[in-house]
Amino acid sequence: MKNLFKLLFISTLLVGFMMSCSSDDDHDFGYGKNHELSAQFKATVAKPSTRVTENNWDKEDAIGIYALKADQALEEAAIYKGNAKYTTVSVGESGNFTPASDDDAIIFEKEGNKLDFIAYYPYVETITDYNLSINAEDQSNLSEIDFLYSNNAKGHNRDNKEVPLQFTHQLAQIVLEITGEADLGDLANLKLAVDGFIPT
Repeated sequence: MKNLFKLLFISTLLVGFMMSCSSDDDHDFGYGKNHELSAQFKATVAKPSTRVTENNWDKEDAIGIYALKADQALEEAAIYKGNAKYTTVSVGESGNFTPASDDDAIIFEKEGNKLDFIAYYPYVETITDYNLSINAEDQSNLSEIDFLYSNNAKGHNRDNKEVPLQFTHQLAQIVLEITGEADLGDLANLKLAVDGFIPT
């Protein structure tokens, strides 16, 4: 009787273990070749910097990320995930970004299909026809208008989920120092004309 009880107990354990393994296969625990994986973004900014001191990311800086089917242009049919909001969790030259919400998370497919990534800063909730309007009239806070862009990350999938985003500045800041004689007069109505630039 004891031997029969031991046999039944061991059999129950084995069945429970097998069911547990089977159940694991149906869930995404963020690891393993057969599970979906979240993309992990690390971003840097090319110099020079007007955004922040010494090109550092600030905590909770927000970027927008588009995940596209590999080797395709930015258009509706190619978008795997559109304008996902990611934010920094620390301060530094290299920022680690995490999804602002569960809905923003970019998850690689189990099949291993490759994705390309386009990202920008600062994040804007609503973008029409993939065009971002920039108003640089108020320059009291440069970090809010220093538009950054990244499109270097190509061909990533579940096997290379770490995505390095290399941002570059898209705007230029011009600083003028006007000097002259002491009797130069009132400069309040001074105007500047510059050719060859696109105004924002």
